[in-house]
Amino acid sequence: MQTKILRIIAANTLCSMALSFSPVVAEEKRAVGVEPLLFEGVVRPNREAELSPLVDNAVTEIHFRAGQYVEEGDLLFEFGKRAPAIELRLAETALKDAKAQLRLVEADLQRKSQLFLKELISDAELQFIQAQRDISEVAVERAELIYDGAELAYGFTEIRAPFSGVISEPFVKLFKYLDTGRNRDQTLAFLADIDPVHVVVIVPYEQFLARRSILATDEEGFAALELSLLLPNGDDYPHKGRYFGGAFSIDEETQTLEVLAEFPNPDLVLRPGAKVTVVSRFVE
Repeated sequence: MQTKILRIIAANTLCSMALSFSPVVAEEKRAVGVEPLLFEGVVRPNREAELSPLVDNAVTEIHFRAGQYVEEGDLLFEFGKRAPAIELRLAETALKDAKAQLRLVEADLQRKSQLFLKELISDAELQFIQAQRDISEVAVERAELIYDGAELAYGFTEIRAPFSGVISEPFVKLFKYLDTGRNRDQTLAFLADIDPVHVVVIVPYEQFLARRSILATDEEGFAALELSLLLPNGDDYPHKGRYFGGAFSIDEETQTLEVLAEFPNPDLVLRPGAKVTVVSRFVE
């Protein structure tokens, strides 16, 4: 009987200890989730363009240096313009001629329409001149299309920056003839937009779980976190960032996932490929 009583007392004691310990465990888990965390990060452009030739031609001018910041619309490459300029002039001349022929036919149609009303010409003759007017209109439309094509081809003699950013070194030399048929993957340069800049944050899965244990969704987690950076030399980066995406899948070998962050980069200090330390803090 005494042994049974002792067992009951021991069981009650263990239950009370478990009940008192559970909140403590939960609070410890929460503390792990809300404390500042440090992650590895790699700087990436927020967008990047691969500049390539659009037609066969020779490079005649290169208007930038490696690492230069260029503005949207800046002229980067020029190609041989003489032959495309001649084609454009010929197309322009042909268009003027077609429009002049149309004006002559329209004037003749107007004159013969008056004669028809006075019954001085037959209906067949009037229909003939009307058909000539239609043919002339088609000729003008065809000439306009040829001119548009020639103008487009002339435009291909220049490559301008599609957006502002830092440009790589040119991967081609002056007067190199580019054959787009034989070298379809010919790359002339890369242009990177780095303001704002993206940082790929490498997050261990266990730390991701710690944060998710106190936040229901990724979106809530992104909104509740403030990000700062430590540069490779140990200096604090002066601008704060934010998470905006990622966390799609886990790397099987490293058990980490990649989350995307965005930071202002007005001074262009952060460059693609740089390794940084991301400090993640709750702002609640």
